[in-house]
Amino acid sequence: RREYPRGGHFVRWLFIRFPSPQLSFARCRELRDLFRKTGKDGLSFHYLEEFLDTGDLWAASLRWLRLAVASLRFQKQAAAACRFAGSRLNFWRYAKKDWAESFRGWRCLERCLQQRAFLRYADWCGPQRWTLFPLENCPWERMLTTAVRSRGAARPASAGGRTVPGRDVAARTPGPVIGAQHSSIRPTDFRYFDDPRTFTAPDCAVFQPDAIEGNGRSACRQWLDAGMPRQRLGEVEALRYLYLAEGATDAALSVPGEAGGHAAARRLLLLTSFFRDETEAHLRLFARCFRQGLLTGWEITVKPHPYLPVDGIVRELLGADAERVRISDAPLALALAPGVTVWTSNSTTAALEAALKGLPLMVMVPEDDFDLCPLQDVPGLARTATPDDVRRHLAAPAVPSIPEGYLDLDPGLPRWRRLLGLGPRHPA
Repeated sequence: RREYPRGGHFVRWLFIRFPSPQLSFARCRELRDLFRKTGKDGLSFHYLEEFLDTGDLWAASLRWLRLAVASLRFQKQAAAACRFAGSRLNFWRYAKKDWAESFRGWRCLERCLQQRAFLRYADWCGPQRWTLFPLENCPWERMLTTAVRSRGAARPASAGGRTVPGRDVAARTPGPVIGAQHSSIRPTDFRYFDDPRTFTAPDCAVFQPDAIEGNGRSACRQWLDAGMPRQRLGEVEALRYLYLAEGATDAALSVPGEAGGHAAARRLLLLTSFFRDETEAHLRLFARCFRQGLLTGWEITVKPHPYLPVDGIVRELLGADAERVRISDAPLALALAPGVTVWTSNSTTAALEAALKGLPLMVMVPEDDFDLCPLQDVPGLARTATPDDVRRHLAAPAVPSIPEGYLDLDPGLPRWRRLLGLGPRHPA
């Protein structure tokens, strides 16, 4: 096995694009080309789609057709199985649309294409020292893990005629596949939890990573309670949330445009969801409270999820009064300013960040759905479903009590360095 020089940029980046209003596909390609040109933060930069050729399109289409036919054949059995052990409550009504989309819709075809691309990528890069991905238990994570393991031997340093400098830096034997928790998890977020048998059954174990790294005690406890093998589970620092570490942020940060002359005003920040139904339910309740005068005297800012703009929804609900509500695209780290009261949709992980910042917090109760609040295991959390709930919690704002070690926020990253064999941090 070849050793890497200390400080060398030996990471290959593989990007999977999700459509975003903020970044067009053309802009994403420009950024990729810039990364390649500067080469400061990695050895190579590719989008997954770059590894597909015409033959892969045909192969993926045929696989999609076979899956579509099989899904219709097994749908009745799947519907009967949508219940928890010991329960007669069937939740097929919530799962049936996802079942259809997963096995015979566009999402299924997309996954078939991705699977072909991952195999091509694994052929191209050969065995690596380690393969690391941000874990959310998404299908592409399974495909990446399986592809890396199925392509053990090193291959020529090209893919479709593309050659990347530094190919000889690759490890000569395949290393472990590591899934590191990206965000937060909650007991009813089923995508994070697997039947414990999938870690040992021969037809399932192939897609499970060698190691799963949680970002704090809460996630690790939930995984162990759900049957995660202890030997597979570790803990690393929460990279996404390191800006919340003590001393890591400037206490003077505030939402742009709200500084100066408004220090005494009561400020309410609405953080909406990735999911449209949750966002609409949240904003409907907000509009009811607004019309009833419960928010008189509050400066109101709505910060939407980057993938779901809310301008049109707010205008439809409030009419001309929408001008009294500010829509912000400021970074969350700036929006979570001292003196702000935060009101979030049900599932957004921004609720966790607000709580860790010590801000008064209210979280929506779900409407006719599973509770995906990331803080449902934290005592003292204010929940809202009616205007009376909002009135009560605004009159007596509460800050949730986050247990010690809920997230690992050591900015020195000792656990990460030990996991990846990078050694102690040295001054720049």
